[in-house]
Amino acid sequence: MLKRPPEHRADAPITYVHPADTAWDRERIKREQEEMRQRGEDPTTHPYARYQGGFTRYDLDAQCTLGDTTVTVRDYLDATKAPTLWHLRRLGFQEWYVVQPLWERDVRKGERPIAAYLQACTLGIKSVENGPQLEGPPDRLTLGDLEKLYELSRSCPELADLIHEIGEAVYQASMPLSDDEKKV
Repeated sequence: MLKRPPEHRADAPITYVHPADTAWDRERIKREQEEMRQRGEDPTTHPYARYQGGFTRYDLDAQCTLGDTTVTVRDYLDATKAPTLWHLRRLGFQEWYVVQPLWERDVRKGERPIAAYLQACTLGIKSVENGPQLEGPPDRLTLGDLEKLYELSRSCPELADLIHEIGEAVYQASMPLSDDEKKV
């Protein structure tokens, strides 16, 4: 059986839009996932679900096949609303080897790797569009920036784990290429 190539570019810009962002067209997403269920397809393969799961490395412009049509994840954002776009970067070699041992330590203990995700968030945010104004230079948040993110997460229950979710996106987008992403 031939492998299906990925529908995203592993080197595409990483743009994370939180699942709770009000710019997502939730009605369309739910409707299409229900249609997938009715056709006997797995709704977790829906373009939005694949994006949120990190399978597209948070490429908003990844072309995805949905039934007989081709869509991008960006198509699921309501054009009348401005989403908060978290522009992230991949961790470099040295940064990966700081974050990865933290991740492995916690996962081996059966815990969520929050220390690894905090570190990845600190290192991985380049800029934010339509969101909090960050002070630090790109690639390294300041303590003040982390406090802003913490306060934002405390102000909205849906964002309670924002720092770790952004860090997880940075981590997932920074992982080595999967077999499907490698050239044959």
